[in-house]
Amino acid sequence: MLRMVEGGEATPALIIGIPVGFVKAVESKQALLEQDKVPTIASIGRKGGSPIVVSSIHALFYQTV
Repeated sequence: MLRMVEGGEATPALIIGIPVGFVKAVESKQALLEQDKVPTIASIGRKGGSPIVVSSIHALFYQTV
């Protein structure tokens, strides 16, 4: 996604980067946090996974109500 943003191919409103600790997950999340073109929600380190992503989305929904 970051390559697409840099190339002008995509302009997402938000990127949620909370993958579980796969190969290069830490580096991917760090690159996401260091860019400033798109708002992000990201975890730091190897922790992550779908339950945390769902919790983040629920928190965003809660803020809109």
